[in-house]
Amino acid sequence: MVASRARRRTGAGAGAVVAEDICRGREVTGVLGIAMAVTSVIWNMVFNHFFEKFEAKRKLKRTIGVRVLHAIGFEGGLMLATIPMVAYAMQMSIWQAIVLDFSLTMCILVYTFIFQWCYDMLEAKLGIQPETQYSVLS
Repeated sequence: MVASRARRRTGAGAGAVVAEDICRGREVTGVLGIAMAVTSVIWNMVFNHFFEKFEAKRKLKRTIGVRVLHAIGFEGGLMLATIPMVAYAMQMSIWQAIVLDFSLTMCILVYTFIFQWCYDMLEAKLGIQPETQYSVLS
C-alpha cells in the first residue's frame, strides 16, 4: 500500500503501466507476426498453384501486366485473411484494420511485383521454363 502511494506520487506507477502495455504489445504483435507469416506461406502455395493453372489454361506469357495481376491477386487475397487477424489481435475495428493492413500491403505489393519480375527475368536468362504441371498441391 505504501509503495503504491509512493508510485502514484512519483509517477512511477504510470511508467510501470506503460512498460507493461509495451511488453503486452510486443507479445501480441509477435504472435500476430508469426500467424501472418504462416498464413502468407500457406496462401503463397495455394495462390501460386492456382495462378499457374490459370496461366497455363490461358497460355499467358509472364508480361508485366500478368505480374501486376499476380501481385494484386496475391496481396488482395492475403488481406482477406489478415484483416480479421489484425482487428482481433490489435483490438481495433475492421475499418481500422483495413486502413492499417492496406497501408502495409501497398509497400509489400511493390516488393512482390519487383521480386516476381526479377525472378521471371532470372529464369529467362538461365533458360528455365516454369513447370506448370508440377505443384506442391497436385
